[in-house]
Amino acid sequence: MMDLNIPKSERRRTAATTAASLAFAALGASTLLYAGYQTSSSSDPALRAQHSRTLSGDDGDSFCTNTPTLHDMEPHWVDRYDRMIRDDWHNFDSYKLPELVSIKRGSFRTTVRERNWPARSMAWNDTFSVQEDETIDREYCEHVKEGHGVWREAPTLPSKRMAERTFEGDYAAFSGWYVGNFGHFVHDHVPVIAWMKSNVPESTKFLLPYNPLHENIMKVVDPKFVEERVVWIEYDQTVKVEGTLTVLVPKKNDPFPCGFPQTAAVFTEHLRAWLEEAHRELWEAKEKQPKKVIFYTRSGGTARRNLDKGLEDMILKKIRESMVKYGRAEDELVIFNGKDPSGETFSIQEQFDLFSSADVLIGPHGSGMTNMIWMDPRRRPCGGTQNKILEFSSSMRTKQVQSGAYSSYWFLFGSTPWLDYHNLYYLPRSTPETVVVNLEAFEKGLEALWEGDKVKSS
Repeated sequence: MMDLNIPKSERRRTAATTAASLAFAALGASTLLYAGYQTSSSSDPALRAQHSRTLSGDDGDSFCTNTPTLHDMEPHWVDRYDRMIRDDWHNFDSYKLPELVSIKRGSFRTTVRERNWPARSMAWNDTFSVQEDETIDREYCEHVKEGHGVWREAPTLPSKRMAERTFEGDYAAFSGWYVGNFGHFVHDHVPVIAWMKSNVPESTKFLLPYNPLHENIMKVVDPKFVEERVVWIEYDQTVKVEGTLTVLVPKKNDPFPCGFPQTAAVFTEHLRAWLEEAHRELWEAKEKQPKKVIFYTRSGGTARRNLDKGLEDMILKKIRESMVKYGRAEDELVIFNGKDPSGETFSIQEQFDLFSSADVLIGPHGSGMTNMIWMDPRRRPCGGTQNKILEFSSSMRTKQVQSGAYSSYWFLFGSTPWLDYHNLYYLPRSTPETVVVNLEAFEKGLEALWEGDKVKSS
């Protein structure tokens, strides 16, 4: 049950919709064939149980899962945070998976307006057209009324129904709602693709609308998958599958009033497992190498939510002192702002290479923190060394920053139970341009990172 004492605006964090997302039928799912199309509901109890305190591996070892910890000098905010996280666990665990719709001899098309969003999709055959889930309240949900992230009606004009490309065989089609954005594609859409891959036969190929950023991200996730199973199509292009075309229709999930949270713990667990398997040799090789400590700064990359310069210098000084105290070499610290020394933006591959060598990531909320997904994804036994995150984020204490929403990648990924996750809230004097955190709370969080303790501030 959600704690109603927490303000509704805090509970209802921005839930970017994946309603235009398309997927495939899951193996082992219950299915229904009707009027030329098939629906199925995935059952994945093992993954739904992932949020228990420990997981048992095939060899009987236990693997720890983590809930995030807030370090703050005001107990009131720590208590609110803990209650909010408990609610989020419940919502992630009770997430209703999408309905999967398979269409014989189906056509598919995705359109984009207003630069890069919202992308809206349609899938149909001669007798059936995919529609959004009927539980969504179109009158209540402004973005649904505006057509943001919902399925579109199939085109009716014969000229628009003509396929520009035709494919033989079975395909799954996917189009996320946001095009060409690194953070949104990684935490909103790649986990869904990972879920797809885990649940269709290896003979099934994927139709993905082409964007160069999306292609580069997917090649980092699994280059073999992209080479062998991905077919890139164009936006605003109609394609027809002569075999079976499978897509997904997301369902309404509370507390997101219009349904469609950005992702789900089930999806992210599939991505974690995919990265572990696709790069297994890399993780084993890098385990023997010194690890990096990465501090993410937004300075020089954006005018929004930059740490106060004097405070950032003090934080870096504290990090270096703490590294020496705990036996870490100072040259292991990397200050990352998305650009190399010459000012060129890091490629996705370069970001993967850097973050896959790190075991600690510290910094304010922003797209650069999305790179935590490239850190070693292997689960660790209880008491073992886990990768650690210390993220600074907004809250209802700072309504002037991101509308007071709890913006954390723990939430955006639908939880990251394999990471030792820590948060700091911005202080009230923060502005949309310049943010500050309590230095004493930061030191407490830093100590918790090195010691591996779940320290509750007081």
